[in-house]
Amino acid sequence: MDRHLIDNRLIVDFEISDHNLTTQHDKSVQPTLRAALGPPPPISIFCRTIEPHGLQHFVVWPTHVDVPPSPVSKQTKSYYYSLSNVTFQSRHDTDNTVSHVLPGAYRTLIYTIPAEDRTATPSLLDLRRYISPETQPYDYPMDIDGDANEDQSIMKKRKNIPYNIYSSLAIPQRLATTLMEDGVTAVAWDEGIGRVCIAASDDSTIHILDFAQVSTVI
Repeated sequence: MDRHLIDNRLIVDFEISDHNLTTQHDKSVQPTLRAALGPPPPISIFCRTIEPHGLQHFVVWPTHVDVPPSPVSKQTKSYYYSLSNVTFQSRHDTDNTVSHVLPGAYRTLIYTIPAEDRTATPSLLDLRRYISPETQPYDYPMDIDGDANEDQSIMKKRKNIPYNIYSSLAIPQRLATTLMEDGVTAVAWDEGIGRVCIAASDDSTIHILDFAQVSTVI
């Protein structure tokens, strides 16, 4: 496997968020969700590094082009992603732990394991939520600095929030002890509803934890 350097750090893998788009005409989900009606969400790219162990986060913001009206249609916007709109978000060194990312466009879940643990069921040390320091208001898209160019990035400068982009999530004590002593076999994260599913070693139970209130940004 090839490995590459970013900022003199060895990149060992990437995690890229899904578009997380809902189908506007799908009645099985809420048809008024923002993603179904507005611009597509940003794409998060997480780079896991070694020497030292850590994470770097980048975002690809969507770009739009104004499509002029026709005799049979109104003016619309066409959206696409461009590597010219990649922005650096954060870098975090994890020292003696390895961070595993379950990426999201706006909300990401990260769990850490010991760096020296090479077993199939490593101990779960911490479960954390991550919120990108660069967030979007509800009123985008808009022009950048009043630029009238057709090719426009969907971004709006605003105060970076929150300051504490990482926050540990509370796991029930009995489950936390099991995950620490017996290890974790699988973790799944649903960004849309804020729930995480965790399976511990030697346990046939799937534990579902609801973090919707503590991990919601918008």
